[in-house]
Amino acid sequence: MISLQSFSRRVQTSVPWTETGLIGVDFSIDNINLVQLGTMINGKVGLRSCCSIKYEKSREELLSSPKNLRPILHQVIKEHGFKGKNIISSMPSSDVRIYSINYTKSKNSDDSESILQALQGRIDEDLSQYVIDYLPVRSDDKHGEQLALVALVKQDLVISYLELLRNSGLHVEALEIRPAAIKRLVYSIHQKQNYQNVLVINFGNDKSYLTVTSGRRLLFDHQINFGVKALVEKMSNVLEMPHEATLGLMHKHGFEIGNGSSSGSGSDSNSSSPQSTYIDEDVTKTLLDIAKPIFSELIDEINRILIFAASENQGESITNIFLLGSLAHIKGVDDYLDKKLNISVQSLSDPLASFRNASSQEIFEEMSTPDMAIATGLALKGLVNNE
Repeated sequence: MISLQSFSRRVQTSVPWTETGLIGVDFSIDNINLVQLGTMINGKVGLRSCCSIKYEKSREELLSSPKNLRPILHQVIKEHGFKGKNIISSMPSSDVRIYSINYTKSKNSDDSESILQALQGRIDEDLSQYVIDYLPVRSDDKHGEQLALVALVKQDLVISYLELLRNSGLHVEALEIRPAAIKRLVYSIHQKQNYQNVLVINFGNDKSYLTVTSGRRLLFDHQINFGVKALVEKMSNVLEMPHEATLGLMHKHGFEIGNGSSSGSGSDSNSSSPQSTYIDEDVTKTLLDIAKPIFSELIDEINRILIFAASENQGESITNIFLLGSLAHIKGVDDYLDKKLNISVQSLSDPLASFRNASSQEIFEEMSTPDMAIATGLALKGLVNNE
């Protein structure tokens, strides 16, 4: 039997790499996710290594001290054959506030000054206490009107996060917001399909995040009060079952009424998936009936975003929706939303699929989950021509 460590090292030496990217590090709700990509001799971006480790403690406990984090990262980087310790990471979503800011750029000021002025008029806080970054979204040269996505994080939180990673033995080359990583991943994976306008829904425990991209542009990012925690809680109350048992039932049976495998317009699950087991359609129907009122609230939120996105993109509609995060693991969610929204909806169950090469296909395929999406998008920085 070949150990994971020896296999990872074999991949490093068997593939002729011409460039090695940064290690994308993402602390999701339940896991530490690390991905490292590189450019192969044929010019394509390939997967060097990846790893997803479930927290033994809560994320908050783990990130509270380098003493908790350092031994885990040291072991992961060593055993999984990552090259170097230069990383790119994203702040936890709970620490970041993102706004869509309309502003007018005057002739005698640059974008940052105009954005800061517009932001100050909208937020009644001392902005000197924040680290502020922005991404241009739209410009109207005729009237001077601009739109930007602006991210705010308190300075002390940024400093603490950087110090945590540094004291854990890592060298942080860059920090960026998660929507930027999502945009880069979606464009890189689907540029050949020419998906112009895409909505990505990243489901969290308490909140979810809706990100709209158009080609290489990031148009919009919006947080909604919808998460798997509330869904499981309601279903547990109706079923009179513990939360863990309810969640297990959801994962086993899903929400799709059909032949037991996800057949939504775009689901990329396959017959070898652990979820491809016998399911009881009566159980599935019961689960779906309970979930429908909550899904209805989600659909209302999505429809509002679809209308807004069209208005901000010269009337062009969203053509595809991709699902990430907790609910992307559950079969039938994509199919149900697809039918209700009349738009192609896919669970991005394997964000690493486009980057595996022949020597890494078998083992890295087993390690890929929707939770790896952010880390993969981070790891793509500097390797794809879409910045």
